[in-house]
Amino acid sequence: METGYAVLNRIVGHFTENHVWLFVASAFIICFPVFKLIRNQEQPWIAALLWISIGPYLESFNTMRGAMAASILVFSLKYMRERKLIKYLLIVLLATMFHSVAILMVFAYFLPLIKPSKKSIIIMALI
Repeated sequence: METGYAVLNRIVGHFTENHVWLFVASAFIICFPVFKLIRNQEQPWIAALLWISIGPYLESFNTMRGAMAASILVFSLKYMRERKLIKYLLIVLLATMFHSVAILMVFAYFLPLIKPSKKSIIIMALI
């Protein structure tokens, strides 16, 4: 189990043994960044509709941790655009504490540097 999720379990466990509160805390970690992102969209209803559609997939433990990591990664987009690598990496590392696959987002920082060409598109598709 990733460190961030284990710490969240411990924190909630110190206050209550009722597992429902773990889901409440997890829902906050998932929802807060996404609602912040949705609020900044030109057509927020479309972004909200797309995000709500993930609901049925949040039923499994692994997917819930992945959704938490993806929601935390929302905050990294700003630093990707501003080209602030250290801040970007800190958010990616925080997200990785909830789901280890989030570490792959380190490579996403460099994607805007790749100029679209036939060769680069084929390489990215193969990767």
